[in-house]
Amino acid sequence: MEPIDRARPRPPSWPDARGGAAALAAAVLVAAAIRLALADYSLWFDELASVFFASQPLHRLWGAWMLRETNPPLFYTLLRWWIDAAGLSDAGLRVPGIVASLAAMAVIYVAVARRFGRRAAIAAALILALSPQQLYFSHQVRAYIVLYLAIAVSFAGLLQVACATAPRARAWGWAVYVAGAVAGIYCHTTGVIWPATATLALMLVDPRFRPLRGEHWVALLLAGVAIALAASWWLWMTFLQLTNPNGNLGWIKGLGLTKSVLIYVATLLQSRQVSLLQLPAPLLVAGFAALGAWRGRGDRATRLTLACLLVGTALFLLLNLKQPIFLDRTILWLSLFPLVLAASGVGGLRGRGYAAALIALALALGVSVALTRPHLAREDWRAVVTRTAADPRAALLVDGEAMAIATQMACRVELARAACPFAVVPLVAPGPQLDGWGRGLAASVGARGERLALATDARAYLLRRPFHDVLRDVQRAGLLRDARAVEPEAPVVAGPYPPALIDALARRTRVVDGVVQVAR
Repeated sequence: MEPIDRARPRPPSWPDARGGAAALAAAVLVAAAIRLALADYSLWFDELASVFFASQPLHRLWGAWMLRETNPPLFYTLLRWWIDAAGLSDAGLRVPGIVASLAAMAVIYVAVARRFGRRAAIAAALILALSPQQLYFSHQVRAYIVLYLAIAVSFAGLLQVACATAPRARAWGWAVYVAGAVAGIYCHTTGVIWPATATLALMLVDPRFRPLRGEHWVALLLAGVAIALAASWWLWMTFLQLTNPNGNLGWIKGLGLTKSVLIYVATLLQSRQVSLLQLPAPLLVAGFAALGAWRGRGDRATRLTLACLLVGTALFLLLNLKQPIFLDRTILWLSLFPLVLAASGVGGLRGRGYAAALIALALALGVSVALTRPHLAREDWRAVVTRTAADPRAALLVDGEAMAIATQMACRVELARAACPFAVVPLVAPGPQLDGWGRGLAASVGARGERLALATDARAYLLRRPFHDVLRDVQRAGLLRDARAVEPEAPVVAGPYPPALIDALARRTRVVDGVVQVAR
């Protein structure tokens, strides 16, 4: 027997379906214009790694070879197909993420319109169109925004499961929920948190899904089994990676309580950095979310949305105790739930209050997104490879094989060349490599026996970057001891240094498996 759902009064019927579709189309066009207009800037290290993995054949991406990489292969596969069709450029590589962001707008619009009305759906589309957070992650040539889309689809299915009265409609909801959840896991490993979140949230708010007591608990169990079976290959790969760490997660450190809280709040409220001028936007989103949660406290869809937020947060915090994963990029999909609540709060307003709310959100978010532009993820690899390539005698020293691969990818994207026009020399210190996914994959350096052998007049340039500062490797070899070893905040090229530096480095190191090994 269906439990009584104490729903709110239905919002006004305006706009009709055609008006709602027009509003959604306008929001998508605005979002697309903003995202595309700001997309032409240099990729950063992780994005260059995406280009590398997307260049691999499918049998590698979907086989045991991927044990070296902690991220699943679905995004890399999609990116590979896009590169095959459109080629390589900074702005072009960002198009798949932009499309995923726009698709998420449409998915969320439909889901919100069905459960909270078209007025609320228009508010959701407006917030997403002008969201600084959506701008930032739609530009990332990484899987995060595709994961967001997958979980948005899955959440739409979950709402259908919870709220549908007809068996056929609920069956479709289960199919959409499972498909989105599986796609999420194959986008990013932390996507596994979503089906656990959805299962616990559904059992918490709706007794029909509680084990042994509810009439639909078997369907919930079968959905969980289907997700586990469909994602079993990557779950097994993740287990093998956790039992044999390769250094890919070595850079992730705990953020501390204060920074974690700030990142959590900003992410949930569609923000990035928060300044005085940007503060109105998250405050408005928070206020409308609180209004939506309060007014809809008797509504099943509202309760489920709020439960997903609380349970998902709790699971992230619990897993973070074992491995730091509480980052803006991993918790991005949690922002779905405050968004839905805020849209519900706006949609319930009447008359001029509704129009005033939309105008206030548009103005506040517009200011915030304009101020976000200087804070988009930037590492000027274009300048790195362009400056180095300008010297025909250049040899670029880098820290580790992953940095060597990233440099080669930067040459492909920024210089439109299959290989860098200068020597790339990876230096590797004893012990595990940070970003161990690159181990054994960098192009071999020139050597005679075990001694580095470059052109006699080669001049050394040092590529210094956070977490990968080659100056430390050079100093470990007993050279450039007087140089300041303060780690830079962004990639910077130091040099040129005379050929004597390379000669001295060759005498103090040895080449093993194509890389320069630096002794302690």
